[in-house]
Amino acid sequence: MLSGKFLSNQHVNTNVTDKNLNRFLSLGSTKVFISDSEITGALINSGELANNRTLKKLCLTNCKIDQTTIGPLAQALVSNTALTYLDLSGNDLGDEGVELLLSCILKNPRTRIRTLILSDNKIDHLRKATIKKLMQSQTLEELILDNNPLKSKNNALNQTLKNIFELLAKNDSLSYSSVQHAIIDSGYDSVLSSTLIRSLNQNTSIVKLGLFEKEFNLDVEKARTLENIASHFNNSARSSSVKSISPLF
Repeated sequence: MLSGKFLSNQHVNTNVTDKNLNRFLSLGSTKVFISDSEITGALINSGELANNRTLKKLCLTNCKIDQTTIGPLAQALVSNTALTYLDLSGNDLGDEGVELLLSCILKNPRTRIRTLILSDNKIDHLRKATIKKLMQSQTLEELILDNNPLKSKNNALNQTLKNIFELLAKNDSLSYSSVQHAIIDSGYDSVLSSTLIRSLNQNTSIVKLGLFEKEFNLDVEKARTLENIASHFNNSARSSSVKSISPLF
């Protein structure tokens, strides 16, 4: 029997097992939250979830899902048209697992996922082509990547973070994006600051941005908020004995 916390809008059950997991997913619930379990992803019935028309919110947090077990869930998202909220934070997807998940979501022309939470998944590097397609999504409104390094291991630079910042310029669907606690290379602060501020000046949809250890609201006094963001980069640079950054407006 798998131990874990289960909660839906219809049932509360602390004994999540491989036998009742998929029954929970097919009970007609609109919300299913499972946390601190060892369900992995392999126990999910891909076909059943793919055809589910009632489940709107699915949270599988701290469930030890990794790149080898994300497959069934990812494949279900190629066809699923009901889910609007997916939280997979606290798992171990890594770069390959996230690439597989995103590729499946992006293959679905009728996906309705508006909120995607991938915090704490040991993400270092994502392909720029994947980020570009994600930013071109017309449905995604919230993308949360908190507590991931987003720092390429090979060259010690934040290329993934830079690509996210750069491609925000042409995104017109995200209202909230967060990359809090990303590991920013001290020698890359200036590039990241310039790229982000330039994109935010062009972006017309972002209302709230998570960065460093806080959230910045851009819906009111945008210019002052951008200056505040630049100041945080400056403080980070100074703490690393790097030359201060001039905000771009």
